[in-house]
Amino acid sequence: MRYQIAFCEELYGKGGFYEPTLSKEELRPVDNSSAKVVSLLSEIYSGQKCKRAPYCHNTTNTQFMQDLANIYTHIDEAYTYCAPSLALRIEDCIIHDSVIYLSDGSLASPFYPTYRTNDVPYVRALESSQGKAVRRFDDRRRRFFYLSSSGSFNYGHWLVDDLARAKWLLDDPRPTTIALQSYPGMDNIRIETLKIFLKGLKVNFVLLKPQDVVSCRGLTYVTPVSFHPYVKNAAALNCLRAMMRERVVPSRGRKYERLFVHRRQSRGRRLINQPEIEAVLFRLGFRIVDPEDHGFAEQVAIFSQAKLIVGTMCAAMCNSIFAEKGTNLVYLAPDGWIEPFYWDLASALGHTYSALYGNRAHINPSPPFDDFSIEAERLEALLTAQLVSSDI
Repeated sequence: MRYQIAFCEELYGKGGFYEPTLSKEELRPVDNSSAKVVSLLSEIYSGQKCKRAPYCHNTTNTQFMQDLANIYTHIDEAYTYCAPSLALRIEDCIIHDSVIYLSDGSLASPFYPTYRTNDVPYVRALESSQGKAVRRFDDRRRRFFYLSSSGSFNYGHWLVDDLARAKWLLDDPRPTTIALQSYPGMDNIRIETLKIFLKGLKVNFVLLKPQDVVSCRGLTYVTPVSFHPYVKNAAALNCLRAMMRERVVPSRGRKYERLFVHRRQSRGRRLINQPEIEAVLFRLGFRIVDPEDHGFAEQVAIFSQAKLIVGTMCAAMCNSIFAEKGTNLVYLAPDGWIEPFYWDLASALGHTYSALYGNRAHINPSPPFDDFSIEAERLEALLTAQLVSSDI
């Protein structure tokens, strides 16, 4: 498959291109022609060197401990830079299932930043039989901004990968139509987050169905601020944190300095002995919060007060974005699950990172989808040590 690229040097000249089988030379540049298929509007976030936090892995499985150490060392050495994020104007393109396609003769070729190796498993490529557009947008009357990615169906990835990219609209505040890929169950919360983030800006929203083929003339697109799961742009995440904390004032009532993030049993990756764990945490002065009981603004307010956050590895824990620098994070996870996403997230935000792994139920052969239990004594010892050392 042929890919197209614009401003490759501006994006990847200093690093951040992490393709295992594709070289930059194989990407066809489209910004060097007189037609100006793609124009550079501005740099939204500069490129960032990755400064990762120390990690603490707590598991009784010595082989797994060694596997974790090996992969985390490799990540720290191999993924050292996050590319900048650029605002681009694309004159003529097609959107389908989070991927932007540019004309390449008689074919529509993927625009590389929207169809990287880590994106491919989560989107459907445009088939030749789908080339006819079913919807058309033209920005001659109103600015048209596209904000979606392969992970937009997930709350955590929406926060980490997408939301901060909307900052360009605040840098150039004009009435705007924002197009989002539609994911039932996520549409309302994404629109709510954007209304808060873009406070004061006149915006309306268009939801695109997965099967839609959309023709656009004059599209604004902001390139990624992350490369899942290894690299995140610290400038983007810290901007998001600062702006959301400014927009949402915490309640003067309950304090949530010690926070346990409750995960509903129906969500999978079930913490089998969650009541026992919650009893331990309650005794240590933790507030137990189910994020699904709260609107987005309330979640920002709650997590912005936290100094120590404990919870199962899951999308809800990405609300840690709103916690101030220096917050301690303790993740609970099934033994055997190697997931560096949360470590990298903590690093970008200046948080400390610990992970406590528990015994799997072996109901599911894949560790990320298996139920598990945590030894209450081990968790209490870990938390007691953190509480003493940090005086939270």
